[in-house]
Amino acid sequence: MFVVSGASGHTGSVVAATLLEQGNQVRVIVRDARKGAPWHEKGAEVALADLGDAAALTAALRGAAGV
Repeated sequence: MFVVSGASGHTGSVVAATLLEQGNQVRVIVRDARKGAPWHEKGAEVALADLGDAAALTAALRGAAGV
């Protein structure tokens, strides 16, 4: 499982898409569920977390092989 923050931006979206295309399991971190919906449709898990929220971020990163 790879976790990508910033998946709604330019760099993060390319990273997440490339990982998915390679058949990897991907979890994207977004602050807004609406921005996560397209990633869910592409096969990614979606974690709602603000990078300043340690508890939410810890949960989003759990089980990750890479971030």
